[in-house]
Amino acid sequence: MIILDNVHKNYHCNGENLAVVKSANMHIKQGELVSVVGRSGSGKSTLLNLIGCLDTVSTGSIIINKTDVANMDGNEMAELRSQQIGFVFQAFNLIARSNAIKNVEIPMIYQGIKASERVRRAERILEKLNMLDRKYHYPNQLSGGQQQRVAIARALVNEPNLILADEPTGALDVKNARDIMAVFRSLANENKTVVIVTHDQEIAKMSDRVFTMIDGNLVEE
Repeated sequence: MIILDNVHKNYHCNGENLAVVKSANMHIKQGELVSVVGRSGSGKSTLLNLIGCLDTVSTGSIIINKTDVANMDGNEMAELRSQQIGFVFQAFNLIARSNAIKNVEIPMIYQGIKASERVRRAERILEKLNMLDRKYHYPNQLSGGQQQRVAIARALVNEPNLILADEPTGALDVKNARDIMAVFRSLANENKTVVIVTHDQEIAKMSDRVFTMIDGNLVEE
């Protein structure tokens, strides 16, 4: 599902060339649940952005589902993101003025899906995540764990093959964090590929494999 071959990412800052990701190599199979751990500033979020086509590599190649994304232009990367990748973030990123079902519908609006189909699909995924009875609740009426389930539903509603999660349990207590990891495990069992960035070693241990970022270098444990 994912192949990184000698990936480098450099940024130019104040006349200096800053290497954030250095010669990263990674092979992830369809249906795997993988975690990337590391200290703040180690490059793990940058790595996730590269895999998610939110940023471009400096050198090397990234293959997503047999497609080389390294040489794609912005429009091609946006199309791949919308069709094949779902994103989950630590801060949930829900729209405060919209209820749960409206938040889940957002990716489908950009796809031009008609309203009745949006509702049907949003209700189906909320039911799968045990949140259908909260569909008319607003974010401030939901617990942190419930908000993250809505965010996951939003990431899944367009049926992507790849789920990328950046510190998805960072704002949750231990119980809710484990519950969210159970959701990711169930997705992997359904043959979806899940890549999680986390600083929490206990959360990482619930994955199939763990990689560590150390000063831009990627090491498999």
